Amino acid sequence: MSKKTTPVSRQIPIPSDRRRAYRLRRRHYVERYDLIGLEFADQAPQLEQENQKLMDQVKTLSERLLRTRADFENFRKRTARERNELVQLAHADLVAQLLSVLDNFELALSSSAAATDASALLEGVQMIQSQLLTALGTLGLEKIKAEGEMFNPHLHEAVGVVEASGAKENTVAEVLRPGYMLKTKVLRPAMVKVSRPKPARRKEK
Repeated sequence: MSKKTTPVSRQIPIPSDRRRAYRLRRRHYVERYDLIGLEFADQAPQLEQENQKLMDQVKTLSERLLRTRADFENFRKRTARERNELVQLAHADLVAQLLSVLDNFELALSSSAAATDASALLEGVQMIQSQLLTALGTLGLEKIKAEGEMFNPHLHEAVGVVEASGAKENTVAEVLRPGYMLKTKVLRPAMVKVSRPKPARRKEK
């Protein structure tokens, strides 16, 4: 068998002072790594305890989040149910107030067949109208003032112009369909005709 050849780098003699410095450095790093390993080994129980504590906190927060989400979902469903109940109660109150108006309409229709005086029938219809407006007024319904008022595009809908001598510009001259407001909300603007001064004719020479 052939003998193993020694690398050229190992054949070169290393000075004793360099060899001693190399040994010191090697001993320093070995001792340092050993100390680091011992330090982590000593801290392992403490790190494990802190990790377990963090895991418990995460579990607690997750359970709290699930409970909060469930409570919010229940609150949302309860709020929607209560809102629907309030709407139904409001509708029930409105219908209860309109029942008397419906009764009067039926009486007017039943008596109109045998009535000979048209004025009495007209008076009955006017009473029913007044009763209906009163019932709706308790809910905040209000008729929009239009005739003789200055034209307001938020409250009035102009569909025509009326020319008249001496008339004021942009004044409501005629109401074609009344408008109504529910408290501060415009349900339907009043359909009106707006007045405009009639232009003066030129005198013929």
